Amino acid sequence: MKKLSLLAASIASCLLIAGTNTAFAADDTENNGAKFTPTFDFHGYLRSGIGVSRDGGLTEWSKTYLGRLGNEKDTYGELEFGSELYKFNDVSFYLDTMISAVSDGFKDDENTKNDDVDFGLRQLNLQIKGLLPFDKEAVIWGGKRYYQRKDIHIIDTKYLNISGAGAGIENLSIGPGKFSLAWIRSDANDFDYRYDPNSSNFDGKVNVNVNNIDMRYAFAPAQGLWAEIAAVYAIPTQEDRPKGYTIDNITFDNSLFVTGELGFPIGNLYNKIVLQYGDKNFAHNAVDQGGGWYDAWNFAENAKGYRVIDTLDWYITDKLSLTGVLTYGYAQETGKYIDDIDMYQAVVRGSYQLSQYVRVLAEVGGYNKDTTYTDGSVSEEGGEKYTLALAFAPGKEILSRPELRLYASYLHSSEPVNEYYSVPNSSGSTINGYTDNFNVGVQVEAWW
Repeated sequence: MKKLSLLAASIASCLLIAGTNTAFAADDTENNGAKFTPTFDFHGYLRSGIGVSRDGGLTEWSKTYLGRLGNEKDTYGELEFGSELYKFNDVSFYLDTMISAVSDGFKDDENTKNDDVDFGLRQLNLQIKGLLPFDKEAVIWGGKRYYQRKDIHIIDTKYLNISGAGAGIENLSIGPGKFSLAWIRSDANDFDYRYDPNSSNFDGKVNVNVNNIDMRYAFAPAQGLWAEIAAVYAIPTQEDRPKGYTIDNITFDNSLFVTGELGFPIGNLYNKIVLQYGDKNFAHNAVDQGGGWYDAWNFAENAKGYRVIDTLDWYITDKLSLTGVLTYGYAQETGKYIDDIDMYQAVVRGSYQLSQYVRVLAEVGGYNKDTTYTDGSVSEEGGEKYTLALAFAPGKEILSRPELRLYASYLHSSEPVNEYYSVPNSSGSTINGYTDNFNVGVQVEAWW
């Protein structure tokens, strides 16, 4: 019922935005009775994958490390409805709404009753532009929002993602660039297992309220170059934390996450280098492809993390192009018994255009992660993925969408990649899953 109520509320807000022109027409007598008819914008995103592997079902494994081509098994969509409710001269009031839905896509009658589909309220905010007389391009905003997310599409990773409910000002002109300042709430929730359920103070709700102060400055240091510096400072409070016995005695500290990036062209190649640093509860982002999640589950009082990312888009000829990402991450003392973690990752996707609408895609991805523990032992995980696809899209650019793909993927990992790892058999022993697997199927993807 909660999911249905959320969906109903989201749809209701969208319908309000799309209401009749006469209901929303603004009669501003101070401006000579000028009337404004609101706009209606519809945007969205879709991805869906279906196929078979050696187990019969579709395998998805570590796509943020190995790449998403031929390695996704869900159906996910975002529907965004926006409206400029008022505009006069340079002043604009814009309302933005987004709902999302995700399902495994394995049957016809998917519903919330059986938890087949999850709905979410992703955005609902007001953006006011032109209100500041000294800077008409600056935007004042408040509400729930995807906030200036930094994306690497081929691995479905947001390396900087401080999204949630908040408020701020962005695109404020200062010197040669644009400054943005935001306060965003993004809590760490649902770790009840760390507390004693027998405590008289335990109420079954264990959350840490995390308020993020997000500051960014974007500028062009020279012609053809683009740079940005971002600093996020997390301030946790523990109002929802019960006063009973704490099993792990983990502390929640103010934490810093800093990002610097520089984009530059080299002929037909566009390259971007990203440097990141996180301390304490932000440190783990460096090795798990995170974008700023606050780690309230591990010991992080002395943790530090560093990450270097290099992305490229290279149009070699009119028909041949490459896009890729290389990542190195290092984190130390991110757990009670962890000394440090090293992570290497690379994904490259090539595209060759056969005709205006048909192309061949090939993607290779691999990663390795070594965790060294305080007793000197080392655990290693990693794997590779190789995908070949025939794709249909309306343009020759690497990210032209919509796109439909017929694909075949091979996956290899240090751990089983199927869904039936350690299944007891009739004799009482266990049958481990496969370290080698494949996918054959169809993917579709679109944004508009």
